[in-house]
Amino acid sequence: MNKSRHTEFGKIHQIVVGISRKVLSEQLKSIESDELALIKQFEEIPLRMEYALTDRSKGLWEVFESLEKSSTIVAK
Repeated sequence: MNKSRHTEFGKIHQIVVGISRKVLSEQLKSIESDELALIKQFEEIPLRMEYALTDRSKGLWEVFESLEKSSTIVAK
């Protein structure tokens, strides 16, 4: 997810490699129940959903970025 905007499910699925659509959907619902993500459902066919970070999870953004940078350094 992007810190400043909504992201569609399909885009998240492309970014998160090696996870089924079902498992990703379950995990996103769990994150929503923990109040770390907002889910917006559009009454369209096909069904479209967008996800956004809550203020609570935006506060963790710097931690996530640091972990990502560290993992990139270790992988090299």
